[in-house]
Amino acid sequence: MMSDVEDELFEVTKDERRAAMQGFRRITRAQRREIFEFAKRGEPHPDPALAGAGVRWARTMRRQAWWNRIPGWVQPAASIALMVVGWWIGAGIFMVPGGALALLIGLAEWNNRQAARMILRATPSEPGS
Repeated sequence: MMSDVEDELFEVTKDERRAAMQGFRRITRAQRREIFEFAKRGEPHPDPALAGAGVRWARTMRRQAWWNRIPGWVQPAASIALMVVGWWIGAGIFMVPGGALALLIGLAEWNNRQAARMILRATPSEPGS
C-alpha cells in the first residue's frame, strides 16, 4: 500500500494530465463507479486497464498545484461564509446564489480529492518506490 497518500502530491505534465483525463472520460460511468467501489474496499480494480486509468486520474487529481496544498474543507467553508456575509450586508441576492454555486463546486472537488486518495491507497506500491 502507498504511504502518506494524504500529503503526497505528484509531478504530472500537461500531456500526462490531458491523457489521464481523456482516458478516464472514455471509460463508462459504471466502470468508474466500479473503480471507486473497489477503492472503498481498499482493493485495486481487477482489470489492469481500468485500474491504470483510475490511478492516472487519481495522480492527476493529486498533482502538485497550489490548490492541492489547501485543506479540502476550506473552499466549502469560505463559500458558506460568503453567503452568510452577503445575507448580513444585504447583498444576498447576488452573494447567496454565487456562494451556493461555489459551495457545490467545492464539495464536488473535495469529493474528487477523497476518491483520488482512496484509489491511491488501494494501489500497491511499485517495487523500489
